[in-house]
Amino acid sequence: MTESSDAKANDFKDIFRQLTAPVVDSVDARIREYVAARVEEVVSERLAPLEASLAELQQAVENLQNKRSE
Repeated sequence: MTESSDAKANDFKDIFRQLTAPVVDSVDARIREYVAARVEEVVSERLAPLEASLAELQQAVENLQNKRSE
């Protein structure tokens, strides 16, 4: 390629980037929102049983402490 064709190619790339940037940004934002929501959903699903077990353990500890203080 010659210098002028390289310059034209770079100009075309720059124009293409400028034209597609809003679409790319929009898609990127949507993907980020989807991923964040999905991660939150999966983490919540996995934490729910742990939270329930922790609540049971806390209740058992409280019960033992109450029995001990009687």
